[in-house]
Amino acid sequence: MKKFLLIETLIIGVILIAGWIFGARTIFDFSQAFLWGGFVVMGAGVISLVGQWGARTDSTYLVARTVADQNEINRARQSFNDVKESFGFLFETLILGGVPIIIGLVIDWLLA
Repeated sequence: MKKFLLIETLIIGVILIAGWIFGARTIFDFSQAFLWGGFVVMGAGVISLVGQWGARTDSTYLVARTVADQNEINRARQSFNDVKESFGFLFETLILGGVPIIIGLVIDWLLA
């Protein structure tokens, strides 16, 4: 949980600094920066998942897996762990990106 809060704090800090660098000077500008920053974090998770799928369908990767010194059960277990890690990272980025989006929406709602 500490690691998660530290990463979230870092993301919010980066969004604030990037917003300031790119010219955000009003609270509305920063709310838009939070929205975009959250979408970028979520996008990173989606892109990583697609990249993992691409690696698992690469013929060189598949041939190398079949000639490895693992039996079928261990290969299946390794494939399951790979998928579990990919989806775990995706869910983490969805949560980490969702917090800045919620912050941006709350700011927009308070300003309306």
